[in-house]
Amino acid sequence: MSNVTDLQQALIWKIPNGGGKAEVWYTHPDLDSIFGPNGIRFADNGRTLLFAVTLHPFFDPTKILHAKGRIYKISIDKTGKPGKRELIWEGKPGEGPDGFTIGESGKIYVSLALPEAMMILSPNGKELNRTPATLEEKLQQEVSYSSPANVAFHGKQVLVTNQDFFVGDPQKHVVFKVYAGEHGKPLFRPYIKQ
Repeated sequence: MSNVTDLQQALIWKIPNGGGKAEVWYTHPDLDSIFGPNGIRFADNGRTLLFAVTLHPFFDPTKILHAKGRIYKISIDKTGKPGKRELIWEGKPGEGPDGFTIGESGKIYVSLALPEAMMILSPNGKELNRTPATLEEKLQQEVSYSSPANVAFHGKQVLVTNQDFFVGDPQKHVVFKVYAGEHGKPLFRPYIKQ
């Protein structure tokens, strides 16, 4: 099975191996938000799934800086059904994760669409580092982070897309390279029976 988050429907879809009709795999009312379930990644050979909720609760655009982002992990049983969900990180008001990737060490490399930074978490969700860490550091960047989104490993570097969602300045549509000092955890690809 493959899983896909649905940003505006508070759910995670399951797509059968080899394709076919998607089914709802996991949903919960407390995931409901304008920017709900977003980034997703298997942590360990299909036994644990991590996913981000960009902003919670968020229904009124004038209150965007009051909502908090979250990253959850959810166990998967032997039949492929969701098990217990656990909150591993919750941001401060106005902090919203988008995409993330996982290093060989288990560290989680997260793009924060708000407040426009890259964050590194320990495997259990403790913040280890953030770049830029301050507004002064952000102002010193040649091209600043502007609603960074997807994250992927390339060798020992993490590539971060800069989507500039709120402004739309083409000069900010770049891909950053951030040195991680480790390779990414291999992607888990479910076995497809022939």
